[in-house]
Amino acid sequence: MARTQSDLITHGRRLNDLGVALVESIERAGGNDEDARRVFKDGLIMRRLGLLVMGKLKLIRFPSDIHAANHIYPGWMVDEDVEPAKFNFADLEFVPFLEGDEDSIDDAVLRQRAVTLRGNMGLCDAKQILTWGTIIPSIYWNKLIVFPGTVLCDTKGRFNIPYLTKDESGCSLSFRELHHLWNNLCLLARIKQVGQAEAVR
Repeated sequence: MARTQSDLITHGRRLNDLGVALVESIERAGGNDEDARRVFKDGLIMRRLGLLVMGKLKLIRFPSDIHAANHIYPGWMVDEDVEPAKFNFADLEFVPFLEGDEDSIDDAVLRQRAVTLRGNMGLCDAKQILTWGTIIPSIYWNKLIVFPGTVLCDTKGRFNIPYLTKDESGCSLSFRELHHLWNNLCLLARIKQVGQAEAVR
């Protein structure tokens, strides 16, 4: 049956109310008008939103959402994650990932090397190591110890990974945009290898 003019007006008001509510929810998450426009233009986001409303898309809670939520900025979302490793500080080593004459590598190579070198730790691991910040040896000060096992999407849609850095003022945990070149000031954290007995990601 064709909609009457009254039906169309009511439908229009509902759509307007829905749009306003969506924009307000984006603002509460730390976004702005540009982020809202991006949502309306992105067909994938709109499709996922429809599936979520209809109960056909399940929200995934990553380990970092559960164990390191206090380190995730408002409005940021975990996009990829790894399970936390089990280790003591004495089990760790911080290793370079450049090869040969490389001055730097891009994010894709970094993430591949992290897996190859068994140093694909994530935010939960970084949080644990942060508690031992006072005993990180000075040879690792002013370096970036990166944890590419966790990828987070910020409010601008950019992907970031966590890192630790230590200097005279202390040890801190922060994030760096993934789409950067990664040089010899950066290191991976991994569990020391004892033959083939220690299996690490």
